[in-house]
Amino acid sequence: MAVTENNATIGFHDAMVFPQTPELIIPFSTNYILNGSSISHVPGNSSIVLQSGVYAINYTYQVVDPSATNHWLTMLVFLDDAPLPLLNGNAGTTTSDNMGNSTGFGFATGIATAQNSQALNFRARGTDFPFPGDAFYRFSSVMIVQLI
Repeated sequence: MAVTENNATIGFHDAMVFPQTPELIIPFSTNYILNGSSISHVPGNSSIVLQSGVYAINYTYQVVDPSATNHWLTMLVFLDDAPLPLLNGNAGTTTSDNMGNSTGFGFATGIATAQNSQALNFRARGTDFPFPGDAFYRFSSVMIVQLI
């Protein structure tokens, strides 16, 4: 199997209002690239299904609050219900020099091993979560490549 046979870029670029929940499971609206049979996703669903194998995963996201309120958000990554702490990312405006007044950017890169068929999903949690109704979140993309 060549590294490029099974790969995907999945995400969305639309702003969304956070629902009033303590932890938001992020749904993905668009399959930009979906090659091979080891990675699958139904647009609109929050789960990206990985077949057995080792995967390199990279993702980026943005937190935007039009009210210019400072927030700190952690993106938690799970394979089924097991957390993958090495893939967790943080974004916010209160603890980083490279963040603007109301926008934070986050990213992470790591390796995940799937056994059989497992669901990869992303959950947002913040220090003052849930945000007020005017807080928005943009998830840029998740890039996945099966290594073995």
